[in-house]
Amino acid sequence: MQQRVRRLLSFLEQDPDNAVLLADVASLQMALGDFDQACRHAERAVRIDARSRAAHAVLGLIAAQRQDHETAASHLAEAYALGERDLQVQYDYARTLAMLGRFAEAEAPAHEAALARERLPHAPALYIRVLHYLGKLDEAIAFAEALGRDDAMPPRVNGMLSTLYLDIEEPDKARAAASAALAQDPNDSDALTAEGLLALGDLDARLAHSDFERVLRSQPQHGRALLGSGLSQLLAGDIDGAAQTLEQAVATSNMRSHNGTWQALAWCHILRRDIDGAERALQHALELDRNFAETHGGLALVALMRGNLDSAIQGAKRANGLDRGNLAGNFAESLIQQVSGNPAGAQAILQHLLSQPIMPDGKTVQEAVAEMLARSAGI
Repeated sequence: MQQRVRRLLSFLEQDPDNAVLLADVASLQMALGDFDQACRHAERAVRIDARSRAAHAVLGLIAAQRQDHETAASHLAEAYALGERDLQVQYDYARTLAMLGRFAEAEAPAHEAALARERLPHAPALYIRVLHYLGKLDEAIAFAEALGRDDAMPPRVNGMLSTLYLDIEEPDKARAAASAALAQDPNDSDALTAEGLLALGDLDARLAHSDFERVLRSQPQHGRALLGSGLSQLLAGDIDGAAQTLEQAVATSNMRSHNGTWQALAWCHILRRDIDGAERALQHALELDRNFAETHGGLALVALMRGNLDSAIQGAKRANGLDRGNLAGNFAESLIQQVSGNPAGAQAILQHLLSQPIMPDGKTVQEAVAEMLARSAGI
């Protein structure tokens, strides 16, 4: 290959503005790992001929290798629009778009790459991930299940299936898929996270925390694992640790719009008597869904903690009108009855009630909240 590069370079000396030659040299240099020289020749090719799809492909692939996703997406989009259908280019294009959160654009190239699983064994997982983020759960599951019927399951697909099964509330299938994934790879992050969420549903805080911590050691920004870790801490009674972990969870890109994580964080702050923190979390939740009962119930509790009885009454009424079974609204309603005539004493009464076994099954509110959140996360 080096000999071919030298030969093409000698041709370039005679014809330095030949965009086709420049792109060919760049492609060979990229294959040899000489990225700087490859970029230099590809950039010159694009300056001479903006429609050089091979040169755009080289610049995009190298930018993807360097984790420069914006540049990679720009050049790979040009190559794709110009008709480039090399499977590696399509895979890197789809992966780059997915890294940028542009999942709708990623779907077509990801699907094309996934059909060539023999050459690109990780492409099926990328396509399934894209479908998952687009909310096309049935399509993602059907595609993944078909892979297992045709041949041995590709890497990571069982782990992704475990997450998909959780999302459609099929815990038995999720458990089986997680087990199969961990047999293939004991560190499969999707499978460990699914197993941890299932352990939360079983109220096994120790196993759940162990699974989530294994994920977070290698992927500290894994949003679902951070949520699960925070809930396992809350279930174990570590409210301050749970609040800190859940703050990290809502800072990640994929959990920022997850209502349940904001609800969990709000409850942690309520249990810590951090009124401002609880209100901030609940306002974020309200922006995501204005008709979720637990949010209005939580805001009623915040109003009570501030001594604003009228707002609390309205919030509890709204919450219980949306869902009579919501925990926050019912707790706020109970508290309202106890502080009527003395709203200034709400904080002291709340502090007393949070630590007393007042629930019908003898649990404290803190225990009931932890179990509700754990079970809702783990199905």
